Amino acid sequence: MNTESVLLNESVSGSVFIDEDLDEIGDIALEGARVYMGDFMLIRDILGQRPDTLPDPYNEIIWADTDENGNFLMSGVLPVEMQSLVLSTPQPTSRIFGLDITPDGDFHEEEENTIINITVDTEEQDDGNNFVVQLSDISAVISGYVNVDIDEDGVSDEAGENVRIKLSVRDENGDPQSGTTSLFTVFTNNNGYYEFNNLAPGEYVVSFGAIDDYVLIESGDSSPDSDIILGSMSYWIPADVIEDEHDADNNFLVTPKHKQGSGSVLEDTDGDGIGDAPLGGMRIELYERNGNGVPQGDIVSWTYSNSTGFYRFQNLPIGEYVIQFIGTIEYQCISGEDETPEAGEPTNNVEVIFIQMDVIDIEIEDEDNIFTVREV
Repeated sequence: MNTESVLLNESVSGSVFIDEDLDEIGDIALEGARVYMGDFMLIRDILGQRPDTLPDPYNEIIWADTDENGNFLMSGVLPVEMQSLVLSTPQPTSRIFGLDITPDGDFHEEEENTIINITVDTEEQDDGNNFVVQLSDISAVISGYVNVDIDEDGVSDEAGENVRIKLSVRDENGDPQSGTTSLFTVFTNNNGYYEFNNLAPGEYVVSFGAIDDYVLIESGDSSPDSDIILGSMSYWIPADVIEDEHDADNNFLVTPKHKQGSGSVLEDTDGDGIGDAPLGGMRIELYERNGNGVPQGDIVSWTYSNSTGFYRFQNLPIGEYVIQFIGTIEYQCISGEDETPEAGEPTNNVEVIFIQMDVIDIEIEDEDNIFTVREV
């Protein structure tokens, strides 16, 4: 692939090939491999995932996938020093060789390694960053779900989305092995599902990584095989796998540590002042409020209503807030109301775009803060 015509400003490029005959030379282009550029410790946590779908600081990692010719291109890259190029492949590998075949003085760049060290200078097109991989036929999987129990009745109310889960080697007791770091980190999807794939047979443990935000209610393997069963409930679950095994249902049930505020945006479609249909894509902001019930100080949080009109603010300290409808220029807010106000919570909102909300210590979530809008 000739990349000269598409190189703009600073860029990083290279290729990924499969070593079929195990002579450490690439033979066949590998399409769909993912190359990351950034801090190695951060990249190691998210291998295989798209950084732009993850929270800070992972969403700052630069990445590119290889095309049908095995080539990758990261264009418009800012000048940067001492970064790592790290490869993740769609198939399990037994070995990875990384080498810059057009060296330009970067630190240790001529040393063959599993990663490539890189510095991008102003106006540089840093090419020839090539990986060769030897594939493995081992492909074990460990997976499970995170579910959230909002009202603490022991039953899941919603999926635990974007929760960090870590995989480590376990010790003889089924706990994470002391003195070792996690092997991989993934984040749950919008169904609360997580998966570690392309694993070698071994003795592992999956750990819940959001203990600052949630309290554990229950954990365990819902379809146990010969894995170790811990003597007490824990933030981790032992999971041993043999070749080609899928060890599923390693599940966590948790409840939020912090408070939440939520509501919906509804569109009045027939002009009677009552919300008829859910409306997504409307920006909602949250502020602390003053004595008049209007925003004071900097914004606390912001979000958008989803396709069902629903919005939520999470991890809120106890306090007195006001929710403000921002929306878009195509819609006008005609009313804002908390349909289930708590005792003592103000309901005399000074404008229709405001809803006052008190987050108190005896509730998990302040719900039913409804904005009704009309198309302009």
